[in-house]
Amino acid sequence: MTLKILQISDCHLLESLQQSHYGAVPEEQLEKLSSIVEQADYVIFTGDLVHDASISAYQWLARWCEGFDVPIMFIAGNHDSPKIMEQELPGCEATDIQVYNVKDWQFIGLNSHKDNTTSGFVSEAQLAALDNMLRKGSGKSLVFLHHQPVNVRSSGIDKQGLLQQKNIQKVFEVHKERIGGVFFGHIHHEWEMQFKGVNYYGCPSTLYQTKGDCDDYIITGNLPSCRMIELDGNKTLASYCVYHEVT
Repeated sequence: MTLKILQISDCHLLESLQQSHYGAVPEEQLEKLSSIVEQADYVIFTGDLVHDASISAYQWLARWCEGFDVPIMFIAGNHDSPKIMEQELPGCEATDIQVYNVKDWQFIGLNSHKDNTTSGFVSEAQLAALDNMLRKGSGKSLVFLHHQPVNVRSSGIDKQGLLQQKNIQKVFEVHKERIGGVFFGHIHHEWEMQFKGVNYYGCPSTLYQTKGDCDDYIITGNLPSCRMIELDGNKTLASYCVYHEVT
């Protein structure tokens, strides 16, 4: 049986509903992905759920998520408040590291949020816990976080990526045979590469996309988008981005 895991990232919801942000209304963009969410077996939000860390925006997201009968993991981004996330989102544990064990897989969520900066940070304690999970897990793993743990050849957003990337890359390299992929948000565009035997995947934003392989921060469109991951047994069958076309 094929498992479908949907990655949603960078929704940037606002306290004021129906307010346009970068050329689109955030909650309307997310709502357009409802039919795709219904196809998923698991949903993982990889950060920047809310742009202004407002309680009302998290409450709106909680109500929207309650309309789906699917397990959901919430991971914090630089714009988020992990404390408010835990208060307002159902089942949310915005802890340093969280895991779902699903059949032959474990889905690991890393909190890379660091107060008062747009860059991300993963502590030594998180790295040790990650290493332990990858070493002792009975099957293969998918790892999710907000900030990119590798450079994506776009200097503007790479300056705001995960700090001390080499530390986490070493953990991934040691366990590369156990990792089906590392998935992140933050960069607002589709991206993938293999680095030292590990596959890395960037997810576009539900709100707006930016140009890849570009030193400037250039917005290219407002198609609501997400990433679907398909698993079969202990193999990653496919990973692809889905865009809601304007009709």
